[in-house]
Amino acid sequence: MGISAFTVTADEACNAIGVSQATLYAYVSRGLVRAGTDPNDGRRSLYDHRDIAALVARKRRPRARRDVAASTLDWGEPSLPSSISKIVDGRLHYCGQNAIILSRTASFEDIAVLLCGAKPSEDILNQSFPTESDGINRMIAAMAQLGTAQIDIVDVPGILRIAVNAACGVSQDDGEPVEQQLARALSIPNEAVDIVRRVLVLCADHELNPSTYAARIATSTVAPLPAALLAALATFSGQRHGRLPAICREWIGRQLNGEEAITVSPPGFGHPLYPDGDPRCRELMRVLPVPSDVSRLADKVFDATGLRPNIDFALASLEIAFDLKPGTSTTLFATGRICGWIAHSIEQREKGHSIRPRAY
Repeated sequence: MGISAFTVTADEACNAIGVSQATLYAYVSRGLVRAGTDPNDGRRSLYDHRDIAALVARKRRPRARRDVAASTLDWGEPSLPSSISKIVDGRLHYCGQNAIILSRTASFEDIAVLLCGAKPSEDILNQSFPTESDGINRMIAAMAQLGTAQIDIVDVPGILRIAVNAACGVSQDDGEPVEQQLARALSIPNEAVDIVRRVLVLCADHELNPSTYAARIATSTVAPLPAALLAALATFSGQRHGRLPAICREWIGRQLNGEEAITVSPPGFGHPLYPDGDPRCRELMRVLPVPSDVSRLADKVFDATGLRPNIDFALASLEIAFDLKPGTSTTLFATGRICGWIAHSIEQREKGHSIRPRAY
């Protein structure tokens, strides 16, 4: 196929089909629309005019309910409106503010206030946590324990504090910023503390990802907030979600040791919502002291597949750059995302309706 087929801009494609850019990107990820690089601007994509014409014709035909349902559940059009975060033109926004810009100066506490209206409580909470070394398991256990704990289940500052303490594996804090608490608890060196802060901000929310959707479903049944967070954490613990950075790190190791060839879809590369590259990854890689062989690997993957690294690759690179214990970045990821889960739970509770899809 000649390059001349790629002649349609994102705005033109969206206007013709009648969809948002996020949906256009989802069409690309599912192979419905082919994309190429604009020869006059390497940062921009152009789309195959034939694919756009086919989609326009398809839109004019009646759609079966099963087709609508399938497109909604597989990177399709958003099924829930939300004001918490949106991805527009490849940029992530929290409550209308650019998340990348926020990450350069904002703290975890700032983002917690922005998204869920509160920061972690400064009260000392005498709660014990299981001895598992995995921060995700500690957070899961902590939320499960809240069913019998003597605290208000809608106490957002208290629940934030419990989540952070569980991630750290301690029962109290010393009044330090969350990134410093995590760095000390997870044996992260002092020179990486500011990068920890950036990770927490960049991972705070990401539209209706699987764990956030799970939190909203639980909340829609009027389950208490700890139960909604437990649903989110359980979903996050899967290998296709929160465990991906660990899988990516293992893959990087095998690549650097020459143990396997680059596949069509390697872990840590590509993202349906960011066809021109994940801005969260770019921002972290900009400040990380990434080993040169890891950077070269990212270039090799792009040359071989056309895929750019995503947030999972950046988190795996963080562990490699500072020789952190495997799984450390997943604990950081979940700690940041606790803000988004709480925010979505609050928003869903305010909407007051149940989420109940149909089968087909």
